[in-house]
Amino acid sequence: MDSKAFESVTIDQFDRFAAKARLPKKLTLDTVRATVAAFRDVWRESTNFLLDDRARAAINKHLKTIPIWFG
Repeated sequence: MDSKAFESVTIDQFDRFAAKARLPKKLTLDTVRATVAAFRDVWRESTNFLLDDRARAAINKHLKTIPIWFG
């Protein structure tokens, strides 16, 4: 079953979404992977952002709960 919770966001969920929306599977999954990779690159440079250490730690903790972040 699909969920809207970040903790359940996987590439399989986007695969099912693409099928349900009749979107091209490869384009959809490539776009999802590219978006996650681009955010990962930006986040690595996040020391330039105006975030305090607590906010940065909270975001890092949250990212560790999102399956698509690792896959």
